[in-house]
Amino acid sequence: MSGEELIEKISSLDINQIAIECLKSVEDLMVEKNREQLSEGKLTDDSLISPPYSESTKKRKRSKSGLSSVTDVVTTFDTGEHYSKIFANTISPDIINFGSTAEVSKKLSDQYETQSGNLYGLNRQSVSEIIEAIKPIFLEKIHKKVNV
Repeated sequence: MSGEELIEKISSLDINQIAIECLKSVEDLMVEKNREQLSEGKLTDDSLISPPYSESTKKRKRSKSGLSSVTDVVTTFDTGEHYSKIFANTISPDIINFGSTAEVSKKLSDQYETQSGNLYGLNRQSVSEIIEAIKPIFLEKIHKKVNV
């Protein structure tokens, strides 16, 4: 392949479409990172989820096991339904919709989200980890499309 042919192939790439494909391929990882943040009691801006659990909630949670029993930070985890219904949906390279289809998600958002922090989405650290995860996928897709 000549240098001119290579330039032509590279110029014809739809980088936005490749980026969308890469992001879609790691949506499960994005959901897992969102769950990790919540399990640490953090919003997307890395602030702690507040207000803290009430004493009656802490008492109820202490009788449970695993993440359901955590009371030192607000994890929004009770039965697991909420976490199991968290989703990430890539619309474009700059728009990824996060949320949960659990009935309780609206109530949790209303109770805990702030102007700068959301329950659903990724903090800077998680975004960095997603970028690292998609780099090799992106390069592989470019190589395949250019046939290098």
